[in-house]
Amino acid sequence: MWFLPLLFSLANALEVQGFLTTDCQKKVGITVNVSDKDVEIINLQGQHEVLNADAIETLYIFNVIDNPIETIHINERLKKSLRSVYTEDSDKPRALAFPVRFIEDLIVFYSLDGKSHVYTFADMYKLRPAPASSLGVHRPAFYKAATFEFSAQSSKCGGQPGSVKPTRVLADKISISEFLHSLDEGFESLVSFEERTYLYATPFLFEKNSRLGLIFIGKREEPSLNLPLYFQWSSGEPYRFQSFNVVGSKSHEVIPNAEPVFALRSDVKSHFFHGMFIGNVAGLPAGNKVFSTDFM
Repeated sequence: MWFLPLLFSLANALEVQGFLTTDCQKKVGITVNVSDKDVEIINLQGQHEVLNADAIETLYIFNVIDNPIETIHINERLKKSLRSVYTEDSDKPRALAFPVRFIEDLIVFYSLDGKSHVYTFADMYKLRPAPASSLGVHRPAFYKAATFEFSAQSSKCGGQPGSVKPTRVLADKISISEFLHSLDEGFESLVSFEERTYLYATPFLFEKNSRLGLIFIGKREEPSLNLPLYFQWSSGEPYRFQSFNVVGSKSHEVIPNAEPVFALRSDVKSHFFHGMFIGNVAGLPAGNKVFSTDFM
């Protein structure tokens, strides 16, 4: 449960980036998309703005508690980054939000009401493009004006009283490139996840819960090993590679036995490939009736 404190802190904080360009322009906003050449942000005026990635001289990272953007103006280009986030199979999304930060399996979203939402891939049922009704001006319910200082972290170096100082400063091209590349990879992983939600009807093909079961055997009409228990488990990630395994006496839909038999089963799913192995342990030495009836 190491991630719970991190999850709580992410849900109550927002990361804002400051960009100092080669022509001494200062830009502040929340990054919503990164490509090889461009960085797209929502600036403090709530407008969509595109920056040249090669022109970024210094990158400042600020962490704030309150949303610093009073209004958000959604145009057609900004709408492409906005996502409807569904956490269950329903017609209504949990949030309309921009993915803005990626930490291992955690995705931080910035919603139109000014809140941070943190999900894992396993939390999300599906992602869909934002509806046309999202175009226009939105006023977040939570807002607090802030001034961001483009200086060192130390308060002894002057600056405007009450301004937000950066928690990190990236002043070399390698560090800036690595930071932007990690964001780009995060956005790409989310696009890949969304594509898979169209391909598969459900996040998990197999039952997620592990089970240890006991069965009542009684008088049997069919030969089998008299072991009255089974264990099943599954593994994998939503919309990715998954497996399902069963060991023990359990009814299976693909074995020609009406009663539970001691069997080994393994199912796998990887994109378009689906495979299954299942074997009746008592039926492996075919034709040996003594083995199947008197072994136990």
